Amino acid sequence: MVNTRGCRAALKIMSVENIVICTRARMPSPAQWQQAIRAAGFTLRIDGAFDTLAFSGHLPCRDGAAVCGSEYFCDNLDQDWLQDLKSTYPLPTIVRCA
Repeated sequence: MVNTRGCRAALKIMSVENIVICTRARMPSPAQWQQAIRAAGFTLRIDGAFDTLAFSGHLPCRDGAAVCGSEYFCDNLDQDWLQDLKSTYPLPTIVRCA
């Protein structure tokens, strides 16, 4: 981004945290995650080679030519999570992408 004086300015973008709650039996595959991301209007491309139930950590991504990433983990939904979310869900699995 270039300002009116021709100087480059840093584009500051805040991170977004998304929490998805589903059963382990209905956990989307990486390809299904990618389809949902695209359907929501985002150009982000995730690394499609990860186990959605076992993977935890930095998930490599690309947005256009920019290399980026997301924190990803899958966990059991328990009373601590329910209290943090201030909700009640009858489902056993939570996925957090930040």
